[in-house]
Amino acid sequence: MRPSVIVALAVLATGCTAGTDDTSSPDVTHPVTAKASAPPPTHTTPPPSAPAEEPEPSPSLTQRGRTRILHYGDVEVEATPQADGVLTTVTARNTTSHRAGYEVAVSIGDGKDWVASFTFRLDAIAPGAAKSGTDTVGGPHLGPVPSAPKIYIDHVNTY
Repeated sequence: MRPSVIVALAVLATGCTAGTDDTSSPDVTHPVTAKASAPPPTHTTPPPSAPAEEPEPSPSLTQRGRTRILHYGDVEVEATPQADGVLTTVTARNTTSHRAGYEVAVSIGDGKDWVASFTFRLDAIAPGAAKSGTDTVGGPHLGPVPSAPKIYIDHVNTY
């Protein structure tokens, strides 16, 4: 920093002017003192805001014959009652621009006391593609298999 700038800053900070005599008349205004009493304007930039989060998708339920279908965002779960349990298919659609995997935990139940859970892992789905996994969830060991199974998505993790 140049010496003249340092002196000017010191003058502003202390409210004194070089060469001013303390015996001057009281009606003399010191312009530097007047400027030093007002704080300099500040221009602050607000911190960057966090990226907006995607809103939660709304679930919707449809039925095709005995198969109930739950649509939730990029995930679809089909549940068809069988004698040996509920045949469950999970389909994930990759709507990103890079390969992604989906871990989808589902529970199938009757809304009372029959509940069975299973976690589907759908790895390496190409951008714009979909992948499915199917398994039988639950069984008669839990009691009568529900004829109109209720579908619950416990969580969806992408990786």
